[in-house]
Amino acid sequence: MQLKKILSYNVYGDNTDDSYRYVCNLLAQTTDPESAEPGMLDCGGMHTYTSPLRRATSCIDSKTAASFTLLPELWEIPFDLTHYCSESAFTLFKGTAVRQAFIRAFVVDDLLIPHSVLEEEFKTIIELQNKPEDTLIISHTFRLAGLLAYIQIGHDLFTHPESITEFIKPDEKILDFGESILLL
Repeated sequence: MQLKKILSYNVYGDNTDDSYRYVCNLLAQTTDPESAEPGMLDCGGMHTYTSPLRRATSCIDSKTAASFTLLPELWEIPFDLTHYCSESAFTLFKGTAVRQAFIRAFVVDDLLIPHSVLEEEFKTIIELQNKPEDTLIISHTFRLAGLLAYIQIGHDLFTHPESITEFIKPDEKILDFGESILLL
């Protein structure tokens, strides 16, 4: 099974004066932009499962997939940035501030989906690994980072949620757009 981050999209919005609100809406899933690279993600003939968010589906060249399935368990993990990051902190630190906010929300189970649901979603995704065909999973940064953490430490991710800091570091970019990870 191969995991791949979606291709690029306008992460900070068009109006730099209002980028904080735009990113807040993006992280809460109340806005969903198109990909900046429509139809450019080659699925390599694999059976493809993707996030149903527009920024994911619009980047994919579905003609290059053996099959193509929208899977709700693959959308980005939503959270309320306003609870954990001020506009001034966001303006100064951008991605670092967002990663710090995600970590804090994850640790106290204050994402917009509870840990119990998130764990069931991870299990659904992991079950795709049992399929006999080559499988491509296309999703978003926090979803993929959380999934990789869950694959490595299982339920302990939720009984000791501070362990997420072993997988997401505030000062380090998690994945580049289009980056792939091969799971054995």
